[in-house]
This record gives sequence, C-alpha cells and structure tokens, in this order.
Amino acid sequence: MTTTTEQGVSVQRSVTVKAGLEHAFNVFTDGFDTWWPRSHHIGKKPLMKAVIEPRAGGRCFGREPDGNDCQWGTVTTWDPPNRLVIAWQIDPSWQFEPDLSKAARLRCDSPPRPAR
Repeated sequence: MTTTTEQGVSVQRSVTVKAGLEHAFNVFTDGFDTWWPRSHHIGKKPLMKAVIEPRAGGRCFGREPDGNDCQWGTVTTWDPPNRLVIAWQIDPSWQFEPDLSKAARLRCDSPPRPAR
C-alpha cells in the first residue's frame, strides 16, 4: 500500500497473508464490507455497508440506513487479482475531496512472481 500527498511524502506498508492471490483480492474488494470497521466512515449517519465498486471509475462509499451513499474514494485501476488503486478522497479535515488530483492513493499490488 502506498499513500502519497502533494508534498511527495510516501508511506509504504506491506502485508503478507496466507491465501491465494485471487482469494486475497476478493476478500479485500468483494468482501470489503465484512472487515471494514463500522466506526471508520465520514457519513452523517451510521455505516450500514462499505462498498468498493468493481471497475475503474467505480466508487468507494459507505451506505447509510436511509439508502444514501457517502463517497470517500474512486477506483482508478481495477486489474484483478493483480492490482487495485483507489484515490482516497478524504481531506485532512475528514471531508470528501472531489478533486482526484488532491487525493491520496491506496495501491494494492500482487507480489512479484519468482523468476523461472
């Protein structure tokens, strides 16, 4: 995962899981709602469901009890199971930032394959 700000600061974090590549990708994306903490949202009402729409241009959002969606990101790269990039559109004051050029990036890449 890499997060970059306008100042060019990069934070990298690597996590290894005991799962096949396809399964890990599906749990992270299709199963997003099963592991995302309900306390982590910017909506005005409780978070009922966390969603990553499975396509480039898809939204990352929280659904509220009244059916409203509170967007917090946009999928910029969708290449299952190898790569996912999300523009994390939450600004420093915990508000939605519509300008993608100001968004941080969350990048998930598959591990390099061993040389043969």
